[in-house]
Amino acid sequence: MLRLNIRRTEQETVSFNFIDDLSSFSSNQTNKQEAAFMYMQLLKDIFIEMKDDSKSEMILFCRQQYADNYYALQFINDFEQNYESHQAINWYTRESFLYKILNKALRTQDIEVLYKIRIFIRNLHFHLLECFHEQKNNSTTRLLYRGQRMSNSEFRKIQNNKGGLLSISNFFSTTEDKSVAMIYAGISNDDEIAMMFEIKIESSLTEITSPFANIQEFSNFGQAEKEWLFSFGCVFRIVDIKQNIDNQPWYIHLVLTNEFDKQLKMMTEHFRSDISIGLLLPIHSLGKLSYKMGIYMPAIEYYEMALKSESSWRGKIMILKEIGQTYERLALFDNALACFSKAITMHEKLNDKQTNDYHRLAATYVGMAAIFTAKQDKNQSLNYLNEALNTEIKLEQPNKETLLNCYNDIGFIHFTEQKYDESLFNYQKALDIGIEIYPATHPDIGTIYMNIGNVYQAQKRYEDALENMRKSLDIQLTSLPVDHPDVARSFNNISGIYHSMGHYEDALTYCKNALNIYMKRMPENHPNRAVLYNNMIELYDKLGQLNESLDYQYKKLDIYLATLQPDDAKIGITYNTIAATLAALRRFDEAAEYALKAVDFTTRVFGANHPATKTCAKNLEEILNCQ
Repeated sequence: MLRLNIRRTEQETVSFNFIDDLSSFSSNQTNKQEAAFMYMQLLKDIFIEMKDDSKSEMILFCRQQYADNYYALQFINDFEQNYESHQAINWYTRESFLYKILNKALRTQDIEVLYKIRIFIRNLHFHLLECFHEQKNNSTTRLLYRGQRMSNSEFRKIQNNKGGLLSISNFFSTTEDKSVAMIYAGISNDDEIAMMFEIKIESSLTEITSPFANIQEFSNFGQAEKEWLFSFGCVFRIVDIKQNIDNQPWYIHLVLTNEFDKQLKMMTEHFRSDISIGLLLPIHSLGKLSYKMGIYMPAIEYYEMALKSESSWRGKIMILKEIGQTYERLALFDNALACFSKAITMHEKLNDKQTNDYHRLAATYVGMAAIFTAKQDKNQSLNYLNEALNTEIKLEQPNKETLLNCYNDIGFIHFTEQKYDESLFNYQKALDIGIEIYPATHPDIGTIYMNIGNVYQAQKRYEDALENMRKSLDIQLTSLPVDHPDVARSFNNISGIYHSMGHYEDALTYCKNALNIYMKRMPENHPNRAVLYNNMIELYDKLGQLNESLDYQYKKLDIYLATLQPDDAKIGITYNTIAATLAALRRFDEAAEYALKAVDFTTRVFGANHPATKTCAKNLEEILNCQ
């Protein structure tokens, strides 16, 4: 019974991705999961490419994870001494943490864990592939079964996708024996639906997205469960959904397929080409994919590993540029500048410069420009953008992606200068290039729509702004992980529009969505967190929820104290607003403490006779009079 309960838990934590028909893309689709499928396919391709023997790295990682678990450590010792690659299926089917940590990492797309256990992923996949080729000559059309319980919300997703495609993110166990599957299905209750997947495998299916095989010969369970195992990333068509008798499991009829939406395939192939799977070192491709997924700290780690292994001068220049771009995303601007500067210096020393060298140089100039834009040095930023444009225009075939980035960044600079017509003109040039060179749901197109929306918001054209922001969000939810920082930017921008329209509750919902992503994805003191905290403060103030506002004022102050110069005016302003909020809550002793900090700050930075100091002193006096 214990084994059944453990295996049932594993059965109930399978990750399903629903692959919609992207040709019917519309602006009101808000729950897309195609990106999860696409990134899983790309991750699989990269890990399969990795040839290094990383068994010792996996063992060290597992020992660190299970340092306090005696039984897990015993299993790890056994694995270290006895594991062989041709035994991967047997080790997967043993009752241990191994299949759990593997499938959880696949389900959540935890790249860091997947990288640590990559040797086992490869071995298990190739063991299944070997079995598949050995067994396919005897293949006939067959039915396999899988019983499990599923949440009501997950079941509704399947119901809503009848006729559509379903991909499985992790390794997927099934059985020939319907009665075994029925045991795992159990009985429905208020929270979960009992499910029976009936999977048809056509004998005519010759090409597959992922291998599968009868594993009875190798399974630790032997013949008992008549188990068939699918590798991760398999795709099924949802043929039918029905319940024959009340209180019996629902039957989900699936057919294994190798098809998926043409536009999704186009996007996947575009990304596969962009991260150069099979052309670069696999660890370099993993860094590029991590960056695209918005997983920036691991991306830097993988880039630096690639940099150490890269022998060519040109390869090192490319990686330095990519590390710089990643540091820029993390707002670690000095690190980014150091990488970009080194890349430019190395370019200058190249003999026999080729066209691609100039493309990389121009892209590095764009990266430098982004740093100076963030530092609010617009002139320096424009200088670098013009350098990038001039570098590309001199070439017979300019790199259109770099041109797009130049026009987009110039558009942003004009936006910050309130030159809205010039801003829209440059954004439109960037959009025209994006539509020409990218698939329709490429995230860079989404970014341009977002930027156009920001201009319309500044012009108080709120409906136009919302239309463009929704286009941006739809594209991002189709082509990026749902917790990507760029998705957070869209949520925050939509929040800002609703705020401007006076729809404070809607604004708060979107702002919370943005904050949840930043809490997960970005460093604790990232400046964009402070921006979001400030937005939350304004919304809670408008809604009269001062205690909630105060919580975020404290958090914003912590970031300012950790990241700003000691004389930055934002610190003094925050002391003053905290004092005012505490006074409004009639917490006068605490209010006086922060009002005094505001006076001390303004006196030190501006002098005793400055108007700001006098205002803060007056506020302190009024608070003291209320005590």
